[in-house]
Amino acid sequence: MLEKLNELNVQIICVVFEKKKLFNKFPKTDKNKLYNYVAGKLAEYIKLVNTNLEIRIDKSKGKQVFREDFNKYFKEKLMSESKKRVRIHHSYSHAWCGLQFADIVAWACFQKFEHRDDSYITLLNENKIKIYYEN
Repeated sequence: MLEKLNELNVQIICVVFEKKKLFNKFPKTDKNKLYNYVAGKLAEYIKLVNTNLEIRIDKSKGKQVFREDFNKYFKEKLMSESKKRVRIHHSYSHAWCGLQFADIVAWACFQKFEHRDDSYITLLNENKIKIYYEN
């Protein structure tokens, strides 16, 4: 499946964090803030070039208030340099295949950095994926 992404007009961005540093910043009991922070860091690397953007996020946030908080925070991080329209949808991964691809890419990155196995992530062409490291 990863090789299929090479045929599509997509750009993949992965942000890698050290778990210990993240858990020092955020208590394990506040998963919503941690999730927002990680997604916000990803948003900072997305470059909007004269285009509107539609984003699908895994519907992991059960309460509407958490989704609204996430949407506001993510848009602020994403739109720092752009005035384009951004629409955010929260969908179940089993109902939207793009989220399944995102899960596979995240797993491939995890294999590379956690287990030193880059055999999966190297299935993607270098021009398709950018990996950023956060401290």
